[in-house]
Amino acid sequence: DSRVFSTHRAYQQTYASLLAGIRERKGFLLFTGANGIGKTTLLSQLMKHDEALARCLLVDSTPLANATFAEVLRVICTELGLPQDQNGSLSKLQAFSAYVMERSKEGETVVLLIDEAHHLSDEALGKLRMLSPLDTNSEKLLLQIVLVGPPKLEEKLFHPKLRHIRQRIALQCRLGGLEEQEVALFIHHRLRTLGDKRQDVFAPEALQRIAAYSKGVPQLINIIC
Repeated sequence: DSRVFSTHRAYQQTYASLLAGIRERKGFLLFTGANGIGKTTLLSQLMKHDEALARCLLVDSTPLANATFAEVLRVICTELGLPQDQNGSLSKLQAFSAYVMERSKEGETVVLLIDEAHHLSDEALGKLRMLSPLDTNSEKLLLQIVLVGPPKLEEKLFHPKLRHIRQRIALQCRLGGLEEQEVALFIHHRLRTLGDKRQDVFAPEALQRIAAYSKGVPQLINIIC
């Protein structure tokens, strides 16, 4: 809920790193963190930044579990409204590459945010590199692909079949939880935003226990509260 959104040190550092990686056209970026840590929230904020300079497409891989690369490509092209030839993937790849290059000529950066990327099959993950055309003038990849998921995504990328995609990852970020003192600030911020000005809703001992049991994961903090 953007109304009660609050940031913290680890969030700011990860956000800045991802934004810099996109602006510097690193190509492939890896963004991981525990479930409920705030990855999707960070992606939403990222999509709002520099809207005039970047074209961001967020793809949730959950419904694409074990889908082929051709099926993933079809979803991407459909989301962008690109013309598709039903005969195969080649025309879709050509249409997508043309779209990326055209946006680049207009001074825009195309960013493909793949959330829950660990659900993708090895075949689909491995072939993502086919999506990214190279700017021959600067030797930088025109398409920026951010793979997002839990720590198990890192483990998956170490599979021998995925070494080619792993070798392309130029920047890796892992989002950590809130520090103990940040948990209290997080809770007070949410309460204050929703109209409660008191500071004593939770006793200091309760705040310490919430921080300990939640391990600083925002989603768990909300559930416990």
